[in-house]
Amino acid sequence: MRRVVLCMEGSRGDVQPYMAAATALQADGFSVLAMAPKDAKSMAEQQGLRFVSYPLSSREVTTSAEVVQAVTANDFLKMSAAVNAKKNACRREMVQILFEQLVDFKPELIISSALSMTSCLCIGRVLRIPVLFVGLQVIVPSNHIAVLGVLPKLPGCLDMNKRAWRLILSMLMARGQRTFLDALEKLPPGSIEGSREDWEVSYQEFCDHCSCSPRYPTLFAVSSSLNGPLPPDFNDKCRLLGPIRFDAAKELGLDFGGPEQAALENFLSAGEAPVYMGYGSLVCHSAKFMTLLSLRALKATGRRGILVRGWAGLGLQDIDSEPDAEELRSFCESKVLFMDSAPHANLFPRCSVIVHHGGAGTTYAAATSGIPSVIVPILLDQYVHAKLVNEKGIGVGLPAMRSISPHDLSEAILTCLQSTSIREKAAQLGQGLEKENGAAGLLHEVKQFFEEFIDSGRYVKEKNALLAREKRHRGIRGSCLNWLYWFSSFCQRNERA
Repeated sequence: MRRVVLCMEGSRGDVQPYMAAATALQADGFSVLAMAPKDAKSMAEQQGLRFVSYPLSSREVTTSAEVVQAVTANDFLKMSAAVNAKKNACRREMVQILFEQLVDFKPELIISSALSMTSCLCIGRVLRIPVLFVGLQVIVPSNHIAVLGVLPKLPGCLDMNKRAWRLILSMLMARGQRTFLDALEKLPPGSIEGSREDWEVSYQEFCDHCSCSPRYPTLFAVSSSLNGPLPPDFNDKCRLLGPIRFDAAKELGLDFGGPEQAALENFLSAGEAPVYMGYGSLVCHSAKFMTLLSLRALKATGRRGILVRGWAGLGLQDIDSEPDAEELRSFCESKVLFMDSAPHANLFPRCSVIVHHGGAGTTYAAATSGIPSVIVPILLDQYVHAKLVNEKGIGVGLPAMRSISPHDLSEAILTCLQSTSIREKAAQLGQGLEKENGAAGLLHEVKQFFEEFIDSGRYVKEKNALLAREKRHRGIRGSCLNWLYWFSSFCQRNERA
């Protein structure tokens, strides 16, 4: 039985597609270990997966004041620094758990998310385990992709945009690897071979796995039906799998409504198709801002709605002391259902409009349902998805959530309700996406990777050659530095003489 580890970091939306992938791999006969922040434990257990959690709560990180401030401003660098500060507090324990579990499980392959990629390549170097990248967005170094998906895209001439990618990503990699390598050095003596220089991942090695021109397969769990074709500078190692998601029958447990599902069914059967409103794991400004924005917009439309509290904890407690508090409370009593979480595959096709933040998983769940979307982006790729919704004519992509008003949101909802064109295009796209199976595509790619790179010995051979080349370069660099030091000392002695 082939052994595969899936390593992932981030919030619910960053983790769930990989849990669906792990479930598919396990059902196909692979021995699977899933590793993620402890918030994902209940989902893994519900799916019957072997799971090990990191001593980190993504919810606590995401809702911390520093991260909320950076997220609201869509400042990725500031957010990255704030998140890294939280990770660094438990980095040593995280690395020890990762190392011990990999040694015990003895995987033949690590499948990594984007947020885990540098760490996985590093530990893959240490333990000689191949790594395969699977991303949820087409955001990798390229002349045609804006850096991190948010910075202004530079002209492609002279590879200016690629150079910007190298500058920013190298800085982020150095910041992330520093404490990871520190933690590796603190493992018990004799646990691992080599030195810090042998474990460090270069920008070029990262690009070998995750770029527009990789040496190894770079896989994206997206569909050309929504995202369009890959840019022209992507080579044939870059492949689109289609969205990876749980089937409706797998949406069970606390992460998909749990004990609230009975109330959900009662609400759905009691009236017209509702407007869904949910913003995943992120907080923009505050829970109060998001609650008032949503409820005031929904009330202006006069429609029934479902508001998912999410990690922000949206709810009626946020309307107290507002001048329209009584009106909103009365409206909610008859027309709004509050839920902690919701089963997207089951619920979305039964809604009239889906209002969300534009996370990758939610965007594809909404598009697959065939129901129009209103995207109110908060961070990073969510702005890309808002633009895609507008370009495809399947809904309304609004500007940043931080700057819109209840009137803006209510008008977008009404546009989706009243536009025959939007509803027809959304239904047509949904029919196509429903037929796509990203998990099946991943299974095919994993089996092909085993055959082409692992069983043939090609991966190990190429990595050994890379390590040998790096050692030679370090030796040459060291010799040059020694020679320069000797020459400088010689010149200084002559000057004194």
